[in-house]
Amino acid sequence: MARWRSSRLVAWGLAAGYLIFIFILSHSRVNRLPIPTFYFADKMAHAVVYAGLSLLLYRAFRSCRNKQICKWAAVLALIGASLYGITDEWHQSWSPGSRGADLWDWVADTVGAAAAALGAFIYFRLREKRRQKPTES
Repeated sequence: MARWRSSRLVAWGLAAGYLIFIFILSHSRVNRLPIPTFYFADKMAHAVVYAGLSLLLYRAFRSCRNKQICKWAAVLALIGASLYGITDEWHQSWSPGSRGADLWDWVADTVGAAAAALGAFIYFRLREKRRQKPTES
């Protein structure tokens, strides 16, 4: 199997596994999850979890051979994570014993995903510029 294909499969496999992880977390009851008890701790947890999803989606989109998809990987990762946040909140609205849907949880999901996507975009853009910079002797 070609190296690009195996790395693409790994990238998408990790993203899919993380989506399943979020689904399982959202199905869990609140009192069983080890969330700290400071103000906005729940929103912070949402932002961190969806930042991780955004990074994995960014990596998966960057592994595609289509240059347009690679070019828009950060935007696609943000959109994908935000849309999954909507489905996660909808899922929580009908899960028995769940916390219910919350618009502010989705906002925290999207903010975390945006921060991670922007950070990854800037990091890789700077890395590419450093590689293209001619060495001076």
